[in-house]
Order: sequence, then structure tokens, then C-alpha cells
Amino acid sequence: FWVSDKSDDHEQLTTDKQSQRLIALMDYLEIDSFAISGHDQWSLRVRETISTIPERISHLVIMNSIWDRDWFHPPAWFGTANISTKFSSRAMWSKLFGRIFAYGAMAGGLKNIRLANTTMIDGYLFPLLNNMNNTYYDFITHFGDIQTKILAYHEIFPDLDIPTLIVWWAHDQILVWAQQVPVLAKLLNVEDQDIHLLDTAAHFIQEEVPDEIVWLINWFIQ
Repeated sequence: FWVSDKSDDHEQLTTDKQSQRLIALMDYLEIDSFAISGHDQWSLRVRETISTIPERISHLVIMNSIWDRDWFHPPAWFGTANISTKFSSRAMWSKLFGRIFAYGAMAGGLKNIRLANTTMIDGYLFPLLNNMNNTYYDFITHFGDIQTKILAYHEIFPDLDIPTLIVWWAHDQILVWAQQVPVLAKLLNVEDQDIHLLDTAAHFIQEEVPDEIVWLINWFIQ
């Protein structure tokens, strides 16, 4: 959980910068064409990458992702940045309140609540108790800027010709199937046979069904 090497400067973890690093990695590895997948916040990096190098994306796999601000229901939201929201965020990610919030987020994001054990909660809290909370704070207080970019992305997507698979897990209450997928499918011209609603997990799919995710991606790109 977040223990890989990363910059101490949270501004280096913005959508633009992370997309740039992904493209730089593919350049370094001399990989001209590659599949890309996105879940939750990472879907924003996926869209930025596609908008930058659409000709290099061979396949797109979308899993329980953010596609519209009005239909995104995160466990914490603070509106605009100010002294009050800064204090609230710091308090939420303190050792005193952080574990309570983390358990609540896990309980609401898992179909199998028994997975919300000490190891998972500690992993969820680790980056936020180790100077990474500024990155999350920026995200939850600047979604207006992100939404503007989302609308700009939407303008280019209808003209793309990238094979796309949409997979959604039905018990997700943060990113709800009935609200997100119809708009997404229309936007990307995805046929019904490439849209799948699964009953095996809720929002935290990496924790609940990692093998299922790997199988689906491999099946689609092959």
C-alpha cells in the first residue's frame, strides 16, 4: 500500500504529471502501443493519457471509474479549499480519527466486510499519515477544476476508435452503475456485449477480486 518510491512533492502527483510519467516510461521501454485501464481516480490519468497520445492506445478497460462529478459519491468531500476544510482534512487523517474513517470507508466500499481487517486499514492509512494527505486534500477540494478537464476530455472521445471494455461491480455505492455507465457507453460508443455488470465486489475491487480483474483485462486485450 503506497510504499513504492515517489516524490515528496505532492504537486508531482497531479493527473497531468502522472500521465506524463506513464508516457515517459513507455518511451523508455520503447513500447509504441499499449493497453490502458483505469479505476476510480486513476481513470482521470487514463483520460489525460488518451487525450495526449490516442494513437498509441491499443485497448481501453474502464472499471468503476469517475466520469461525472454529479454522480461521484466519495466517502469524504470538502468542497473548496479554505482554513476550515484544511483543518477538517488534517483531523480526519490524524491517528485519532483516521482509523475510524478508514474503517467506515472500507465498510462502505467492500461487499465482503470481513476483508476490512487491521492490515488493510493500516495500509489504507499509511500514506495519509506519512505526508501524502496533501495529495488527497487537493483532490477532494479541487474537483471543480477536474470536472472542467473531464468535459474537455468528453469532446474528443466520440472521435476515438479504441476497443473499449466497461466492467462495473454492482455493489459500488461510490461510483454507481446506473448513473455512470449509460453516459459512458454512449460517449465511447461501446456496444452492449462489451459492457459487463458483475456481482462479486463493491468499490475496492483490487482488494476483493484481483484475480478476476487480471483475467478480464487479459481476456479482452488478447
